[in-house]
Amino acid sequence: MKRLAMAAAALVLLAGCAAGPGESKSAGSVRAITLRIGTDDKPGRPAAEAIAEFARQVATVSNGALRMDPIWQAAGADIGHWDQEVAKRIVSGDLDMGLIPSRAWDTEGVTSLRVLNTPMLIDSDRLVDEIVAGELAGPLMAGLEQAGVTGLALIPEELRHLYGFGQAILTPGQLAGKQVRAPYSQTAYAAIEALGGKPGDFPGEAFPAGLENGAITAAESSYGLALDLPAKSYATVDLTLYPKINVLVINTDTFRGLSPEQQRALREAARITREKVTRTRTPEDAAAAGFCAAGGNGVKAGPERIKEFERAWQPLVAELGKDSLLTRIKGLKAALPPAPAVTACRPGAVGQWATTDDPAKVNGTYRIELTAEELEGRGMPAGDAANNAGVITMTFKDGRFLQHEEHGRWPDCGGSYALRGSEMRWSQDGGKMCNAITVLVTWKLDGNELTMTPTQATEALDFWKAWFAETWKRVR
Repeated sequence: MKRLAMAAAALVLLAGCAAGPGESKSAGSVRAITLRIGTDDKPGRPAAEAIAEFARQVATVSNGALRMDPIWQAAGADIGHWDQEVAKRIVSGDLDMGLIPSRAWDTEGVTSLRVLNTPMLIDSDRLVDEIVAGELAGPLMAGLEQAGVTGLALIPEELRHLYGFGQAILTPGQLAGKQVRAPYSQTAYAAIEALGGKPGDFPGEAFPAGLENGAITAAESSYGLALDLPAKSYATVDLTLYPKINVLVINTDTFRGLSPEQQRALREAARITREKVTRTRTPEDAAAAGFCAAGGNGVKAGPERIKEFERAWQPLVAELGKDSLLTRIKGLKAALPPAPAVTACRPGAVGQWATTDDPAKVNGTYRIELTAEELEGRGMPAGDAANNAGVITMTFKDGRFLQHEEHGRWPDCGGSYALRGSEMRWSQDGGKMCNAITVLVTWKLDGNELTMTPTQATEALDFWKAWFAETWKRVR
């Protein structure tokens, strides 16, 4: 039995001695168990936000008897097969829990989740919601047991599309012999290979280097993350590959070492987290509109070209169709309204922004000082709050900005900004430890005090609201 499972069993015995059913225990009579939960994501990403919510729910539902210790980028930075490496740590017991994309498990011998990556099958938020909350969730997660983990919940994220670099991917032939960046998955890679593409995860600097030398033609991504790609991309808006659905799992030996009450608390916290994420995540049509508003490029392939993709994928779909779960998903889909149509969008927003107002209106260097407690109070995860606390300056100069964090934990990050009345489009350049992000804010300069309130972002908006929710004081 693993050390944690033994500790959990000891806690069960101690709890049994401390109080019987319905009796109260004095404060501090039982120490909380801390479970290490891993993800490849870093704070601010959707999976990290889901873990933070799960941690809050676990503490509440268990009355403090269970606590979560999130481990961000749990397999390390800039490694290949990142999701599988985190999954292996959970299977081995090095981590107790994790939030792993469903796509990753087919390389680890789990076949029950493969149908979720059937090309063009699951193409709406409504269908995703029916799958993760309905009677199919159990059978989909059942195969995890043979890998040594227990599934607690399916947590939805965003639908995935193809993003072409330099031009939109409108026919399968455009990918013939070309490299396509996608997280490692046997099923997802089979879908790309059926189009003639050469999939790879291209970790670290391999991705931007491949874009620079023209080796990488496209990437699999979502509207919420596409503006973070290291080069300008074009979304094929009427071609939905599959959804990204994360699986909340716990090492089976660890789970069995917990008391029935603790097991129930984890399952209940997982259910509440799934429901909240489902309820609060950005809908696909709104995410597409945000992508376009922030300067993204969306192009439609059209019905005839979509049929070319369907023909290319037919053998793969037939193979996946041998699983009865695929038939059941088709039945759910047939009973639902069609997915909302997403309109194409064209580039041009950046130019319109750049010529509307004089960016020199906000020229100057502004300063804020943030504490970890303040950031946590605004909803930022504890680990992220600690990393972002301290003195920060922002220098604006004629359409360019430079962000400097005096605590020295992060490098200086720069970018461009443009003004349009009371709105500002703040776009950070990508680079070493600097994400290529875009944040739309409303701004006001009152004397030497600058306020910026985010209204839209290409990363989790709550993160930027927490970071910007301060009055910046001009220092020069």
